[in-house]
Amino acid sequence: MNNALILVVEDSALIRKKTTGLLTGAGFQVVEAADGEEALLKVRETRPKLVLLDLIMPRLGGMEVMRVLRDSPQTRTLPVVLVSALEDKPTRLEGLERGADAYLTKPYDNDELLALVHNLTSKRLELENLDSLREERLHMEVHDLKNPLGNIITTCELLLNFPLEEKERRELIEGIARSAKATLGMVMNHLQVGGLESGQFHVTPSPLNPAEAVLSALNQVSWLAGEKKVALTANLPPDALPLTADREILIRVLVNLAENAVKNTPAGGSVVLGLVKETGGLRFLVKDTGRGIPPEFLPRVFEKFARQSSSGSHSTGLGLTFCKLAVEAHGGSVAVESEPGKGSLFSFVIPS
Repeated sequence: MNNALILVVEDSALIRKKTTGLLTGAGFQVVEAADGEEALLKVRETRPKLVLLDLIMPRLGGMEVMRVLRDSPQTRTLPVVLVSALEDKPTRLEGLERGADAYLTKPYDNDELLALVHNLTSKRLELENLDSLREERLHMEVHDLKNPLGNIITTCELLLNFPLEEKERRELIEGIARSAKATLGMVMNHLQVGGLESGQFHVTPSPLNPAEAVLSALNQVSWLAGEKKVALTANLPPDALPLTADREILIRVLVNLAENAVKNTPAGGSVVLGLVKETGGLRFLVKDTGRGIPPEFLPRVFEKFARQSSSGSHSTGLGLTFCKLAVEAHGGSVAVESEPGKGSLFSFVIPS
């Protein structure tokens, strides 16, 4: 059982006391209300996870209380269990049609009540956790977009307000293009991660040269490596290795892994992109001499916005999640090896 807060709304003091004792004995927290008006007040004050609502009460009955709750966006999804001595089918149907999650007849079975309360509150807590995680992820996405968009605005202001030589103007415009591409990459990660998770996005495999794909990714990340003073190279086999895959998606996976490696490698370090033939497919490698990944974080490294510390100082964003889902959409798998202070090796296999 969980310890969710339950609001017991019952005009009978005896039944209210019995229900409270049953719930607290099972580990739930309980607040009480003796009528409908007090119930609405307690909902606002205490924000319960579920309401056990007596149907027939003086002044404001259960149906009226539920209507008020369902009218408000804040309480529209609050679980409500109607409780009544009325056993007729029309009353039960009316209660369910007006938004009750369940209808119990007095005298209720204790085990049935506890099981119902546990199931409904567990679902409520799960939904609240998902909403909280969604808000947190939205905040992180906006935060990640802030830097490249800020760079674009600042650079545009420089171009508009200061006389510059042609070489300087070109360098600034190239910077705008890079920031715009970074922003677009984040947006595409978001859209395609959602599509891959829901099965609405599909890869389009075709024959390609995997070495060319590696070199294309290297070229796209070379500017970032140059800015960070990180050596970026490729170690490719001399023989052409045929492969069937979605070229655009494959290159984006390589770019995401390479950018992640460069960002986590200090100046003077190196990042190497590689390719190895294995039985049944090709393994793509991205090896860096960066700060490494703590062992406790390794199992979560491909999760959405996984954070390496409780303070949330560093988030993986959606880039690595996209890599995992995109590779799995090809029937492949991803892997990571790392040791703090000794760098990381990300790899993935695409079946041949």
